[in-house]
Amino acid sequence: MEESTFRKRKETRLVVLKPEAALVRMVFEKYASGKGIKAIANELNHSGYKTKWGKAFSVHRVPDFLRNDRLMLPFSSM
Repeated sequence: MEESTFRKRKETRLVVLKPEAALVRMVFEKYASGKGIKAIANELNHSGYKTKWGKAFSVHRVPDFLRNDRLMLPFSSM
């Protein structure tokens, strides 16, 4: 049996951060209920939420947020 020259990926564990989980849930629920991307971004900004980089949400960041598969995994079990 030959040994593989590929290194195994480090095992990682995702941790749910409750304040962020509430924001994720809110964004997904608003989108699922038919609210538009721009309306969601405006609502987040008016409520004082910031991206992880400390910037305002934009119509470009909300779709990235919705497409992030790491955010969708725990969503159904919260």
